[in-house]
Amino acid sequence: MLGPLRQALIQSLAAFPGPCLLAVSGGLDSSVLLVAMRKLWPERLLHAVHVHHGLQVQADAFETAVERLCAQWAVRLHVCRLQAPAVFVDGVEAWARQARYAAIEALAQDFGFEQLLLAHHADDQAETFFINLIRGTGIDGLRGMPLAAKRNGLIRIRPLLTIPRLLLHEQAIAWGLSWIDDPSNLDRRFLRNRIRMELMPLLESIRPGSCARVVDLMRDLAQAPDDFPAANATMELGSLSELPEAAQRQALHDWVRQVALRAPSRARLNALYELCFVSKTAKGHLKHGDFVFRRLGDRLIAGPRI
Repeated sequence: MLGPLRQALIQSLAAFPGPCLLAVSGGLDSSVLLVAMRKLWPERLLHAVHVHHGLQVQADAFETAVERLCAQWAVRLHVCRLQAPAVFVDGVEAWARQARYAAIEALAQDFGFEQLLLAHHADDQAETFFINLIRGTGIDGLRGMPLAAKRNGLIRIRPLLTIPRLLLHEQAIAWGLSWIDDPSNLDRRFLRNRIRMELMPLLESIRPGSCARVVDLMRDLAQAPDDFPAANATMELGSLSELPEAAQRQALHDWVRQVALRAPSRARLNALYELCFVSKTAKGHLKHGDFVFRRLGDRLIAGPRI
């Protein structure tokens, strides 16, 4: 195994020695992570989970590839099949991400797993930086994905965050692995794909090593103190009641972005505006990111999502 990959796995997983559930898509990154885990810790309890989203004609081929990989390396596989809604309120990517994690969390709870391994790597991390920057994030968004974070009772661990995709590709070739490239990764309608296919190559051509420096910066930001309070925050709606609708919407947008460290989507902002200024009831709530926004009379209160 290549030195940097072996070192990254040992260092990142030293604090998480227990049984693990590994999310496997059938693509390059998760396939390499599965084989690396088996080679480094052959006796460790490791199960794989594959989520069949039902959105692509290649979905069955992905599942078959994962079944073959898990059988070859003696890893028990669980397959979760999702049912797509008729309408994607926040877009297909947002639905797929939320539904995928919900299914995995339910499976982990059923089988007693407390740790989930995800195969996000350094290139993914750099792309996340620019996605959040373009969307107008706060400091928290520029920190990117954490190495490990607990959510809904499950610790999500990303041991490959310091490893570039090129190194994973080299390791896969050295091991003779086969994988399937997700065709949706070539769809330039998605912001992440445009950043990966257009922006990142441009930056590397201007200054080689740009991706690695972005990841280093994100690591520094992750260690910086958080300037934003996690406690409840309150907005007085009465002071906005006489303003034009456009001004009310802008005030809501800016406040939510400051509190949640994440700008609301158009659909989420519409729902929040409805809750605050249109609904006849003086009570209600809306979830956004890691926060819940509750209306109590003429106040909008934001608190951590439990």
